[in-house]
Amino acid sequence: MPILYAYTRHFLNETGASLHLALRDEGNLRSLNHGFGILFPKADYSVDSFVGQSKGLMKPWIVAQKDGSYMVTAIPQHFEKGKAVPDRQNGNCFLLFRTDNLCDYEEIGLVPLVPEGEQLEDVRVIVKESGYRFYALCNDSWSAFDTEDLRTFTPATLYEIPHRQQIAIPDAMPACALTIDAAAARTLKTRLTAPALPESAIRYPFPLMPERGDPMAIRWQDGYLFAATDDEGGQRRLLLRKTETLAQIPDAKDHVIFRSPDNGDYSGCLWAPELHMVAGRLCLFFAAGMPHWYTVQSRVMWLEGSDPLDPSHWSAPRRMETPSGDALTHTGITLDMTVIHAQTGDHVVWSQRVIEVGENVRCGTADLMIAKLNSNQPWQLLSEPVLLSRPDFGWERIHSEVLEGPFLLRRGNLLHLTYAAALIDHTYAVGMLTARDGDDLLDPSSWHKTGYPLVHRLSMPDQIGGGHNAFVQDDQGNDILLIHALSKDNYLHDPSDGRRFPCFRQVVWDENDFPHLDAQ
Repeated sequence: MPILYAYTRHFLNETGASLHLALRDEGNLRSLNHGFGILFPKADYSVDSFVGQSKGLMKPWIVAQKDGSYMVTAIPQHFEKGKAVPDRQNGNCFLLFRTDNLCDYEEIGLVPLVPEGEQLEDVRVIVKESGYRFYALCNDSWSAFDTEDLRTFTPATLYEIPHRQQIAIPDAMPACALTIDAAAARTLKTRLTAPALPESAIRYPFPLMPERGDPMAIRWQDGYLFAATDDEGGQRRLLLRKTETLAQIPDAKDHVIFRSPDNGDYSGCLWAPELHMVAGRLCLFFAAGMPHWYTVQSRVMWLEGSDPLDPSHWSAPRRMETPSGDALTHTGITLDMTVIHAQTGDHVVWSQRVIEVGENVRCGTADLMIAKLNSNQPWQLLSEPVLLSRPDFGWERIHSEVLEGPFLLRRGNLLHLTYAAALIDHTYAVGMLTARDGDDLLDPSSWHKTGYPLVHRLSMPDQIGGGHNAFVQDDQGNDILLIHALSKDNYLHDPSDGRRFPCFRQVVWDENDFPHLDAQ
């Protein structure tokens, strides 16, 4: 029978202090999700609503329940200077999670087990005929408790304590072992291992072209239009390339359709241009500063003529507005606006961050916002902005608490909204929110957030820090991921080398319509 191992890593940072999984099946032991974490506790915004407090876990334990689901317990941690330490304020509590498929987890919360003032060091669980038996380690001493409702715990006789095992995974802490059936193992392998690219897939080289961040493309007439942040030119130009095929993009000519003026509005950086068709009109959304980075705001311009490569055929840019004509925010920045065409109308999603500018610049979290778009006036929202998601998980908060670069990947009536998270360095990663077309997209509860990154620093052998991606279909109808990443060779030679290079690769869909962005 397959055996699942649950463990954390010896390096106690925002990724190491999370639930990792390894699977022994048919004699082979493999770490899942390329050895990256699967389950991350949510940040606590109750004390500090500006940036929140990152949370972690240690000593995970997993058991199968009688209803076919699984229960996970762990010791809560928080972070001090990037290192996980025990959560002394909740030292008598354990973290409780529930999952049906070992891939998606519901965080139940903190559960008190021992008296206040005591510090739990480990918790292990067995399922009884009626209820559960918990084994708790405090001050190097074990005790046992029985419970049927996970609220009331009664002292019990201490019998043989379930043990953890050393496993042959580099840097792994001793693991909890759980025997699972073949169906559960298949689900894990399908979801949490990288599939192979189809033999027919084009294998694009990396780096695909010189420095460009935030690459995207759109089908246009009989070919493609390509846009990206112009890192080579100091992020002061909006450039477009027009080609017949995706493979021609790296060698195509750049056409400048807008330049930053020397002063005034738009005189700073020009970030993340995105092309979208809105009400039959080609629109270009981007962010521009005036001139400092901490002043960037979402803008849009639209094609008034017929030639997108001719700057005179474009309208003057306009700053995005609320339904009343006000700015989206007066207390920070807005950027990375994208468009969702849905049954309930056109929507836009963007990243918004509160920034306090004084003697120093103090940044809050970069959150994803959503609103309906006035398609006939693409510079104006049709509804008030709604907070869609904040940086919750440790991998979204490394070096900077950021969600940005949203982009839609549609599969039937499933709306997969990918986004980039953390700082634009080797920790950059790709997450995903999913909703169903026809649901109320302005209701955050309509969206399910995948708890782990789909692309992270361990995903690809030659890339690190992949993020801010887009999608387009090729001529065969395959979904193609466009993403930027750092060269792993460059990073290992010089960790300060932050040059971003575009990469294309085919998305592989599994049997549950879940997208794999790491196919190799």
